[in-house]
Amino acid sequence: AVVSTQSTGKNMYLKKLEETPVEEITALGSKRGRPKVLPDEIDKQLTNWILSLRRAGGTVDRHIIYSVLQGLISGKPQHAHLLLFKPSNGWCSYLYQKLNLKRRRATTSRPPISRAAYDEHQLRYLGKITTAVVEYDIPNELIITIDQTPSRYMVVNKTTMAEKNSKRVAVSNAEDKRAITITLYVTLSGEMLPFHMIYQGKTERSLPDRTLLPSSFVLSQNPKHWSNTEVTLKLLNEVVSPFLEDTKRKLGLPENQKSLIIWDDFRAHSTDDVLARASELNCEIAEVPKNHTHLLAPLDLTVNKSLETFEARKFSEYYSKSIANRKMPK
Repeated sequence: AVVSTQSTGKNMYLKKLEETPVEEITALGSKRGRPKVLPDEIDKQLTNWILSLRRAGGTVDRHIIYSVLQGLISGKPQHAHLLLFKPSNGWCSYLYQKLNLKRRRATTSRPPISRAAYDEHQLRYLGKITTAVVEYDIPNELIITIDQTPSRYMVVNKTTMAEKNSKRVAVSNAEDKRAITITLYVTLSGEMLPFHMIYQGKTERSLPDRTLLPSSFVLSQNPKHWSNTEVTLKLLNEVVSPFLEDTKRKLGLPENQKSLIIWDDFRAHSTDDVLARASELNCEIAEVPKNHTHLLAPLDLTVNKSLETFEARKFSEYYSKSIANRKMPK
């Protein structure tokens, strides 16, 4: 009975199907694949902007794309909901693939470091720090790590997007070295000292208006905006010395209590005048091994990244406003 019922149902279905005309499908509608997140207008403008930026030698990364997108959307109420959209790595990968672009990284002059060399330098470096701290009973509040990092006028990323299999990846302004050198000071207890900022110029006329910066900041200038003996003595006298004096008083420690400075190993930090002044301040010195700052310098691994992120965010805001106020490429 069950077989008979199934056969009857099948026959009825086939008969009905033969009586029903089948309409020819002439279009499939929208294209297959990942659905578009952006409206066609914005998607086209974003694509044109990225391609024109690469043709001009500019860098293209997720931050730049976000800035361009914000600039395109700004002032268009019908697309206001897209202001909350933040390109993910996956979405950017899809966009790069669509534009036939691939992530490329600039070459670096930093020499490779073998594992054996790293282990040897790390052992000596950490051993010197440990010996000084134990021998002189140096508290965390008097262990200061000092590092200098450039704040570039022209923000140029080390990576960009370029056409697949391209032999040369040109980046406009990649060699632009104009910058402000910012000296950061942080103690092991987590206290940050006032910034020391080095501007490019021969006289104090090259310095910014002091009212634009915190009063505690120390400003210097020289023709190359680099640290030298004069600048290093200034940071010891105007930043480190007052801090050590105040901290020792708060901790109830004697004036001759030893402290520890951790900084990079380069010429301005090892001149006779600098070492003599550090000795007068009862400071022991531990130098980060050459070519190992990206591996062993405390601030390179922590605070510097936060500063770079802050600068990138502010640059994105500026870039978005600039794009919103200029004509989009066709």
